[in-house]
Amino acid sequence: MSPTPPLFQIGQPTGYFAFQACKADRRFSYCAYVPAHYTAATAHTFRLLVVVHGSERAPEAARQLFAPLADATNCVVLAPLFPMAVTDDEELHNYLFLKYRDIRYDLLLLAMVDEMQRRFALPVQKFWLAGFSGGGQFAHRFMYLHAARLSAVSVGAPGMVNGLDPQRPWFVGVKDVQARFGQGVDRAAMHGLPVQVVVGGADTDTDIQVAPGHPLYVEGVNDTGLTRVRRAAYLHQVLLGAGAASQWDVVPDARHSAHEIHASVEAFFVHQHEQAAACHPA
Repeated sequence: MSPTPPLFQIGQPTGYFAFQACKADRRFSYCAYVPAHYTAATAHTFRLLVVVHGSERAPEAARQLFAPLADATNCVVLAPLFPMAVTDDEELHNYLFLKYRDIRYDLLLLAMVDEMQRRFALPVQKFWLAGFSGGGQFAHRFMYLHAARLSAVSVGAPGMVNGLDPQRPWFVGVKDVQARFGQGVDRAAMHGLPVQVVVGGADTDTDIQVAPGHPLYVEGVNDTGLTRVRRAAYLHQVLLGAGAASQWDVVPDARHSAHEIHASVEAFFVHQHEQAAACHPA
């Protein structure tokens, strides 16, 4: 584990920034990391990297984990916080499915992205998205609706995965997506989109099964496999079938740990950075 980042200082131009309330809904907030070589004059050369926390709600740890990648690839990191119990004490899994009661977590994230792009004068362009565990669940569902806003996605070890079966309801399939969200799956934008589906080879616990009667139980929720490895493999095949440029990475001996698979995630995004540089040299 790297050392704790230095404390936020008022007026600092770069580094680790304290949590900022989202102007669209101040119940939610986000923190940021800006590489030391960022300046107003070089802002146009930076992109935004969004890192979504898992169910443990540790956005600072996710931000710190991705800081070296941000330094190497000219990224400003945005790490949102979607807290538990916004509307009731049992609300643990709220953000995983993009909508909880009247809260649209996908639109909240887009509002945070817009705030960050304005604050740091970043080009209004597609951004990178990464998430592990619960964050991986959010990431692939967000991609289904908003692929046009993304240039690359890393989905790490999701416990429950969404297929694209038009005969099954959300969050197993996408039958009712239009009615639920007021928009459909953006299949056209998913075509060719670089996606990494990554999981540890030792991420084989079976505690992700959902029993009938559980609030998250939907018919078919357990059909994609008993472990995260199997479910991630299923998602990879779904994405290939949808035309995404899906990359399947299994990290040998890695457990359910963002740190243990992170080198693979870094390699994926470094490759995307190099590909973009080759296509659009300075």
